[in-house]
Formats: sequence, structure tokens, C-alpha cells
Amino acid sequence: MKKDAQAETGAGPHRDALDGVRGVAITLVLLFHSLKFASGWIGVQLFFVLSGFLITSILLKDSDLPLPFYLKRFYWRRSLRIFPLYYGFLLVLAIVYAITKTPAVFARDWPYLLTYTLNFRRILPDFGTNMYYGRFWSLAIEEQFYLVWPLLIYLLPRKYLPAVVTTILVAAPVFRGLTVYLLAPVLHTKGLLGSAAYNLTPGQLDSFAVGAALVLFGKKLRARAIPIFIACSALLLVCGEIKAFYCTGRLALNTSFGYDPSMILAGQHIWGYTLIDLWAGALILAASTRNWVSAFLALPLPAYIGRISYGMYVYHQIILLWGYNRFGNLINSYLGFTCYFLCVVVVSDLSYRFYESRFLALKDTRFTRPRSLPSQQAANDISGTSALVSAGEEANSR
Repeated sequence: MKKDAQAETGAGPHRDALDGVRGVAITLVLLFHSLKFASGWIGVQLFFVLSGFLITSILLKDSDLPLPFYLKRFYWRRSLRIFPLYYGFLLVLAIVYAITKTPAVFARDWPYLLTYTLNFRRILPDFGTNMYYGRFWSLAIEEQFYLVWPLLIYLLPRKYLPAVVTTILVAAPVFRGLTVYLLAPVLHTKGLLGSAAYNLTPGQLDSFAVGAALVLFGKKLRARAIPIFIACSALLLVCGEIKAFYCTGRLALNTSFGYDPSMILAGQHIWGYTLIDLWAGALILAASTRNWVSAFLALPLPAYIGRISYGMYVYHQIILLWGYNRFGNLINSYLGFTCYFLCVVVVSDLSYRFYESRFLALKDTRFTRPRSLPSQQAANDISGTSALVSAGEEANSR
């Protein structure tokens, strides 16, 4: 009976497809940091939207629990997934710094790293590029989201949640626009202005809100998942190319598709991230149904890459830095990138098997959920993802 129920809901393939979404996201990030795809940074937006989708699903499922237990359960499970690898990496980095004084900026930045506030540090003019830990700004935004969203989901009457999510979807682009406008006299370069719009948490909340909207409205959209995905992909491409042609007089099909990291020209910092988030949401929606997109994402390779993606996120730039120091420009070749990618996969796989999994195994040793309460089914019905909540929780735990 259990096997038949799983086949009916598609929980297994859906879980693998959600891992596959992570696999796509981390691959885009690696392509960007290795200078192989100028728009690969949108993988971060995909991570944010997926996080909004999975976290909202999990929180709705557990919102029938008493508040203290609800919070303890959520933070216990999130801490076991995030903290051991992150703080273990920082510990090794601190030891290396104590011995070699490398990287020199670690002495200045370590308080931001310990407190998950590196995103604020990145908007200051003296931050610069940092391959040791610069990528952790996105993890800082995730952690700040975790501080607020669980309480909002629990305390807000359920009937108001769609209105709040819609308000965030509108307010975040407005925040980005005001940020650039108000800081223009202080931050004199487009790069710093773009960084302010991109790295401040309120400017990224629409990413998480798109994921939450999938939970709230996804049931009605699932039958049209593929047309929505195709339409959002086309809209993303066309708008980016129009912007590129408007600003440079030529298309950007072979470079960035019109989406550069600073995103300031033609007001793209206001509308560009929103389009990327909608595309990411459409991809996740497609991954949540039975179709060719979810079938591809559930294949062993993308699903496997997704399962070790957190380690790949933590380790990849350190490995890339080692590659540049050891092999120089050879790392920029496609053969060099392939070897680099495989090296990241091997290191991340070993980390997952022999380090991270030891902590993941502790998740169900405390704050385990009691038998389903009557309101749990109501929460699942509201979310429209009752067949995906368990799969989403397992995918998120990875």
C-alpha cells in the first residue's frame, strides 16, 4: 500500500527533480565563477526561490505544532544542515590565517562571517573580490530569511498570507529602485550601486516570495506548468536581449543574454531580478509535475549533483583558486573546467558522505514531529502541495 501511495503522489521522482533543480543552480554558479557563462550568477536566484518554496512548505506542515516546539524543530534541523560545514570551513580558514596570514582581509571580515552578515560587508567600497569566502553573502541572506519567515508563517492568519506574499513581490523591486536612487550620491560606481541593490536582504525577498507563492497557488498552475515555463523562459530571454541592444547596440546571445551582475543599466535592477525569479519559479513548478522537465531533472546525474550542492557551494572557489595557482590559465580551457568540476564533485561527495551526513543523521534524534494533528491536512490543502511536502522536506534536508 505504501509503495502504491508513493507511485500515486510521485513523491520519489518529485524529490529527485527538486534535487535536480539544485544541480542546475550550482552548475550555473560554477560556470559563472570560472568565467564560462556570464549569466551563471542567476543560479543564486534559483537557490533563493527554491528555498522559499521548500521552507514555506515545511513551515506550513508544522504550523499546527506549539510555537516553542515548532521553532526548536525548524532551527534544529536547519542548523544541522548548515552550521557544521559552514563553521567547519571557517575554522580551517582561521587556522590557515593564523599560520600564513592568508587571506589578509580575514582579520577584518571574520565578525561578518561568524554572524551571517557578509552581505552587508559586500556593499562597502573596500570589500573587493574574495575567492576565499566572498560567496557566503548568499548564505547570509538565507539565514536572515530563516530568522523572520518561520514566525511570520506561524503568527500570521493563513487567510492573509497570499496578500503578504503579493506585497513582498511588489515591495522588493521598489526597494531596489530606491536603494540605487538614494545611495547614488554616496556609492559613485555602478558596481557598488548594483551590489547594494543585490546584496541587501530586502532587495532579495521577492525571490523567496516567488517560492512561497508556488506553495500557495501552485496547485492551480500545475496543469499549465510547461507552457508557463516556456513563456517565462522566452520573456526572460527577450527582455534581456532588448536591454542589451538598447544599451550597447548589439545582442548578447553569446555572452550574458543581457543579464550582467551589476544590473543597473535600463533600470534592470528593478525588473531584471523579478523576471529571473519568475523563470526560477516556473522551473520549480515544472519540476513539481510529471513532464519532460521533471523527468530530466530527476535523472541520476542532476539529482546527484543537487544532493551534494551545498558542499560544492562551500568548496568550489577554494578549489578554483588552487587550480589557478597550480595550472594558471589552463584552468580556463574547457578541459580545465571539466577537471575542475570533477574535482569539486569529488571533494563535495567525500564531504557529504563522511562529514555532513553524520550531522544529518541527528535530525530525527530530537524534536521529532508527533502523529499528524487535524490541522496538518488543512495546512497541506492551503498550500496546494500535499503530495510534495514530505518530498520537499527530504529534498531540503539534503
